[in-house]
Amino acid sequence: MSGHAGPFGAPRAAAREAARRRHPTARAWAPDRARLLRRLAARAEARGARWPRVAAAVVLLRGVTGDDRPGFAHRLGVPEDVLAHLEAGDLPADAVPGRLRGVPGLVDWAWVDAAPPPT
Repeated sequence: MSGHAGPFGAPRAAAREAARRRHPTARAWAPDRARLLRRLAARAEARGARWPRVAAAVVLLRGVTGDDRPGFAHRLGVPEDVLAHLEAGDLPADAVPGRLRGVPGLVDWAWVDAAPPPT
């Protein structure tokens, strides 16, 4: 035997518990939202988005809520196709609903608004 107890034995359970204590989420780890936004914007830009920072911000906020597109559109009070265009980066920053801009601390709207105009 390898020294491991059965599938639910003490050595494996202890190892899992030790791993959980080392995991970043066990130490109140918080994601680097600015980095995530930059990566999402880079992906949107690579797909041809005219306003990739808008796409990044909207996708991040929908992800935080855990809503599907119809549910998130309803929450914002916008048609689903408008939300789809925001998430694709087809609409400028001034098209972002005020309800999203009012969410505190998740998105640096100055960064979104400071995006260079599309060429």
